[in-house]
Amino acid sequence: MKFYSVTDGYIDFIRREHAHVYSNKELERSNTRKYIGVVLVIGEYNYFVPLSSPKPRDCKKDEHGKIVIQKDTFTTFRIIVNGDLHGTIQFANMIPVPPGEVLEYDPNAEKDAKYKDLVLKEMEYVRKNEERIQKRAAAVYRQKIYNPDAQVMRYCLDFQALEDLYDEWCKWVSE
Repeated sequence: MKFYSVTDGYIDFIRREHAHVYSNKELERSNTRKYIGVVLVIGEYNYFVPLSSPKPRDCKKDEHGKIVIQKDTFTTFRIIVNGDLHGTIQFANMIPVPPGEVLEYDPNAEKDAKYKDLVLKEMEYVRKNEERIQKRAAAVYRQKIYNPDAQVMRYCLDFQALEDLYDEWCKWVSE
């Protein structure tokens, strides 16, 4: 399983109607990457499932004051390497993406050795958990399509509306 990014043009196109789609932050990039993720086939679409940096909500203090990593949720898969939280996979923020708008991410192109090491560890963890990740993405997709009003789906992107934009993009590009 490889990591990918999505072209700025496609992200800008879908963000016009879906502001909650993660931004590539064209003007704020500190590393060579935009935002990276994995690409999975769900139904007839390739879906880009973004990774995210750890947030304070990903950990909590136990009764002894020790910081403990939260368990995965239905829409968030935590990347834990040697007991440390390295990042998360955000199924609620996955987007359908045309093959021509996906760019393979090469961690070896990173100039920052510490960041490169982080990404390589994340890649290894993701590869080891590829089947679980694929199953979870498909389950989140099904839940959003067939039970969109479920409490767990309220912060999930509208996959059907995004697929309509995908189709619109593909028509526009082919003209």
